Amino acid sequence: MMARRPGIAIAFVAWLTLCAATSATPPTLAGVAVGSSVLDVEKRFGFPDVAETTDYGSFWQWSERDGLDREIYTDDDLVVESVLVAPARGGSTAQPSEAPMLGIDVSKAATAAASVGAGPTIVKPSTPGIIVWPFGSGYLVAETVGSVVARLRVLDVTSTRRWRYAGDPLATPPHTAATMVREVIAPSVPAGVGEDLILVNLDATGKVTDAKVLIGSGQTDVDRFAIDCVRLSTFKPATCAGVPCAGTYLYSGGILR
Repeated sequence: MMARRPGIAIAFVAWLTLCAATSATPPTLAGVAVGSSVLDVEKRFGFPDVAETTDYGSFWQWSERDGLDREIYTDDDLVVESVLVAPARGGSTAQPSEAPMLGIDVSKAATAAASVGAGPTIVKPSTPGIIVWPFGSGYLVAETVGSVVARLRVLDVTSTRRWRYAGDPLATPPHTAATMVREVIAPSVPAGVGEDLILVNLDATGKVTDAKVLIGSGQTDVDRFAIDCVRLSTFKPATCAGVPCAGTYLYSGGILR
């Protein structure tokens, strides 16, 4: 009888795991699904406490919502790539229903992860203070402090590789985000008040090619004023592999008196 070849068996198992992951449901944490629009999160939790452009994508934060803090990264199309959840304050017992693991002892983390449908713990590559499991079509990450799980995160496969949590490190060219060099306040300030968030599209020279209201203030004049400010302001373009390239910028505008 022909001997079984371990290499083929391992490759087959890996193939089955990949197929299962690609066909599984996108991971969700604290009501936020990877692959969804971050604007759906805003509809649920209101205007974000932080919304800014970073080298790793758009960063959004909602603090003190149902006892939890949420931090989200999205791509330029505002599609959620990563969701981090932490207790809003010390002593909080709030938990994400999809993975109620905050505050548990690290020794119980693998069992708790398995009970919510996560796969076996990923051993390599390892990062101090990080435990990783396959979860739906992405991954579940526990960030530990001392002997307890302090924060939980779900990510898509690409982000998991980019942040070196699992799989082969993603070889992507360095990227720097577009930045505002000089903010100019439009001369005609309307009487209304309110906050809004503007998505600014920039070309490779930093010129504004488009600006649209992502989250409105409820006051048309206030939103128009924010867009006027954007078009008068000066930006430094994003860079891709060291070369200026087109990009986006999140501008928090409005009028607060």
